[in-house]
Amino acid sequence: MANSTVGTGKIKFLDKSSNSGVISPESGGEDIYFEIEPSQPQLLREGQTVQFAIEETLTGPVAKKVVGVTQIANRAHQRSFS
Repeated sequence: MANSTVGTGKIKFLDKSSNSGVISPESGGEDIYFEIEPSQPQLLREGQTVQFAIEETLTGPVAKKVVGVTQIANRAHQRSFS
């Protein structure tokens, strides 16, 4: 299994026709490729701040489990009223 770390950044480019995009990490460094998960194509947009897991692969780092920061806040808010 690949090692992963958590990162935060902004979606720099999003291509919904190919279900992929590129994230510019807040920590700097190279942009990170990601594929849009089938359950959330309408939830992501260019310029949005996201959290993601960075997995090192043979071809370089890839972002997985990309989630908008506002989505995280909304989930926490909903749990506090449950």
